[in-house]
Amino acid sequence: MNSQGEKVMKKENFLNYIKMLEEVRHLIKPQRYRFILAESLVSYFYTFKKSPTEIKNNTNIILEGRNIDEISLGFVRNIIEKVEGK
Repeated sequence: MNSQGEKVMKKENFLNYIKMLEEVRHLIKPQRYRFILAESLVSYFYTFKKSPTEIKNNTNIILEGRNIDEISLGFVRNIIEKVEGK
């Protein structure tokens, strides 16, 4: 599968994950939901963008649209380190 096809597949899987997360949102404490969603968004955007600032900005746009508090650049850097296995 080519790179574009893999990105489409990742996007579909990610959107399904977010949809399932929304379905169980009422079972999760608000702060935990924010963390899970933000961590997922950062990991997803990291596959397309390498700039922590761009990742933070894109993540915060989505969080803001859901009336969830924004994340910091430090949060993004911690998740990137976790994804990279450092």
